Amino acid sequence: MDIESRDPGMDPSVGSPAQSSRKPRLFIKEMVLRNFKSYAGEQRPGPFHGMRLNKVAELIHHSSNHQNLESAGVSVHFQEIIYLDDGTYKAVEGSDFVITRVAFRDNSSKYYINDRGSNFTDVTKKLKAKGVDLYKNRFLILQEVEYILEDDPKCNFGICLEFLNEKRTAVVQMVKLAENERDGLEELDTDMRTCKEQFKEFERQDVKYREDLKHLKQKIKEIENKLEKEYEKSSNLIPNLEQEIPKVQQLLMDEEKILEELKESSKDETERHRSELMVVRVELEPWENQLIGHEGKLDVACAESELLKEKMGIALF
Repeated sequence: MDIESRDPGMDPSVGSPAQSSRKPRLFIKEMVLRNFKSYAGEQRPGPFHGMRLNKVAELIHHSSNHQNLESAGVSVHFQEIIYLDDGTYKAVEGSDFVITRVAFRDNSSKYYINDRGSNFTDVTKKLKAKGVDLYKNRFLILQEVEYILEDDPKCNFGICLEFLNEKRTAVVQMVKLAENERDGLEELDTDMRTCKEQFKEFERQDVKYREDLKHLKQKIKEIENKLEKEYEKSSNLIPNLEQEIPKVQQLLMDEEKILEELKESSKDETERHRSELMVVRVELEPWENQLIGHEGKLDVACAESELLKEKMGIALF
């Protein structure tokens, strides 16, 4: 594909086949694709007529052998050529340059000129300096018609009309594609509004859950403090009770010994001492019951403490 390079300083009449030299024309030397659509790796394909997509990320190649590629790139190699009288052409030395666009997975893209980082504005200026206006792309039609008339002055009107009709069809297709993209954007706008409303609702729920979590943490802290105090109280009481047990047990043993001695001397004395022994046992029973009760409370407090710690861990996660 070649594109005429316009020079404001040149006379439009210059470039007749009869002359020995002609104006340089911008020529697409080749296109290099990397991970582009159905082309894995680096490919140099033929001409494209158009493609349909909603996001630039859709240009990235994806197949069973090449998954999760991060980017796709297209490099267009330009050079200026001069047509010769014999119908061939020669390249203008030093006129080569390469424009590359790389599309990424996040739908962003970058431009490069001769492998150096650039942007769309600089690319536009670069091509416009060569007579290619990306905003007013009717230059393709006008330049091709001019070239037909320039190259063959006897060109009949039918050929020109056929060519223009082809270009008109291409423009109509581009308009339809633009309309489809517009409809797609409207649908995306609706989806975006829906997502925004859902996000607001999620934010409201998030605030509520954070407040609930705050209250739950405070309640857990209060229960932990209460359990800690009860545990401390029980821990202090148990040693005291344990210290009393040997004394009471010793007292019981002494009384039992006395009882046995008295049994030998007198049944009445035995009965009397048996009654005294029962009294001692009755006095001992509350101490034993308190010990059992406090040991049970201690076990319950330890179990509740472990359960609350597990609940707090689940709530925090």
